[in-house]
Amino acid sequence: PELRTAFTHPYLALPPSDSSFLSNLEGTYPKPLISVTPQGRVIPLGRNATIRCTCGNLALKFELIKEPNGATERGKLVEFNGYSAEFLIPQISHSDGGSYTCRYYIKSSAWSPISVPVQIIVEDPSYPTPFIRIRNYGGVIERLTVGIECEGPEPGLIFSLHKAEGTAAVSTSEKPGKQAGFDVSVKTLDEAKSYTCRYHRRWKPFVWSPPSNPVEVPGDEKLPKPSISAIRPGPIPLGENTTFLCRASVPNSTFRLDKDGDAHGPLHEAGDNGYQAEFHIANVSRQDGGSYTCRYHPRGDMAFMSKHSDPTELLVSDPSYPRPVIAVTPRGGSVRGLDVTLRCQAPEPRLIFSLHRVGATTALRRAQQGGDSAEFHFPAVSWGDAGNYTCRYHRMGQYFVCSEPSDPAALVVRATLSVGISIRMGVAGAVLLLMMLIVAEAVCSWQRGRL
Repeated sequence: PELRTAFTHPYLALPPSDSSFLSNLEGTYPKPLISVTPQGRVIPLGRNATIRCTCGNLALKFELIKEPNGATERGKLVEFNGYSAEFLIPQISHSDGGSYTCRYYIKSSAWSPISVPVQIIVEDPSYPTPFIRIRNYGGVIERLTVGIECEGPEPGLIFSLHKAEGTAAVSTSEKPGKQAGFDVSVKTLDEAKSYTCRYHRRWKPFVWSPPSNPVEVPGDEKLPKPSISAIRPGPIPLGENTTFLCRASVPNSTFRLDKDGDAHGPLHEAGDNGYQAEFHIANVSRQDGGSYTCRYHPRGDMAFMSKHSDPTELLVSDPSYPRPVIAVTPRGGSVRGLDVTLRCQAPEPRLIFSLHRVGATTALRRAQQGGDSAEFHFPAVSWGDAGNYTCRYHRMGQYFVCSEPSDPAALVVRATLSVGISIRMGVAGAVLLLMMLIVAEAVCSWQRGRL
C-alpha cells in the first residue's frame, strides 16, 4: 500500500513507516474513522474531494493509505488539530479512484489499526450514458420479478443497477459485456420503484459512467414515463443545430415532442431498436427557446398515451448580447471557512444573472432579482467550492435567450495555519517574552546597584 504522512510533531523522532515493524504494534488503540466529502462516494471528474481521518486520542501523526497504489503527492494535508487530519485531493482524476484507509500514531512506537475502508468512485462525463429498459414489459400483478436490461456503448463493461435515489448498487453484473440483465423482485404493487444503471470498464473498477435516465418498474398496466435529453447540452448559439433524444422502456413506440405543453413538429416513429426517437431542430432561433417534453404510445394505438417526460430546457445564446464580467472578492482567494463573493456585472439594467461552474451544463445558482449586477455569496467556503466560475444573464421576460458566458474567474481556497506553524509561532513568542523578562531583570539589577 501507499502511505501518505499527514503530520509529524516537530520535536519528536518517529520510527520509519515499515509495514513489518508496524504490524506488531497495531491493535493498541481504537480504529480511526474515515469519511469522504462530498458524500455519496461518486465524485465527478475534475471536482475536489476531501478525506478526513478522525480518532479519539491526541495523535502525533496520521497516515493515509490508498489501494491500489497511486501518486503520493495527490493527498495534500490541509488541516490538522491533533484529533483529525484532512487530505485534499484537488481536481479528481481517474487515478484517484480507489479504496482508502487511514491510521494514526500516538506514542511508544505504536500505531492504531487501519480504519474501515472508504471508496472514491470517479464519474467521467465523457463516458456515454447507458440505456436502461424493461426487458419483459407487461403488468407485474401476476409476477414476482421484472427484468431490467442495461446497454452500454462497447463490449467488456461491468454494469451495476441502482435505485434512482441512491448511489449504492442493488446488483452488479457478473460477466463483462455490452449489456446486462437484472431481475428485480416486486412483491406488491406498493414496491414498484425507479432504477438507473451505470457501467465501468473491467480494468477501471473505480471510474464509472454517468447514470442512465431512470426507468420506472410499473405496478400496473400503465405506460412508464419516457425520458428526454439534449444530445448537445447547455445553451445553443443562435443559428446552430440541436437534437432531442426521447427514450422509452417499451418497444415499438411512436413518439411526439411537445414545447411548453403544445405539440411541436410532426410525430416521429421510434428508431431501429424500437425504444427511442430523435427530434432535430435546425438553425435555432430565439423562438425555439423553451421547455420541452416528449411522450409516446404503442405503435398504431393512440388510445394509450404515456405521461409527459420530465421537462428539459433549450436555452439559446445570443452573441449580440454584451458579455458579462465576473470578479471574486476577496481577490486572490480566501481561507477555508471564511466568506467569498462572486460578482457578475453587465452594461444594462433589468437582467437576471446565473452562475455556472466551468464544465457543468446547468446553472449552479440564479439571482432572484433583476439589475445590472448580481452577487453570489459562498458563506464558509470549503475545498469543494474551489474551481473556475463564469456567469451569464438573460433579459427579464426572455428567460430562454441568454448571453454568452463571461471569462472564467478562479475561486481559490487556502488552508488555515497548520498546527506545526502555530506551535513554532507559540514557541517563538514564549522565547521573546522570556528574553524581555531577562532584559527587564537585568535593568532592574543595574539600577539597584547604582543606589
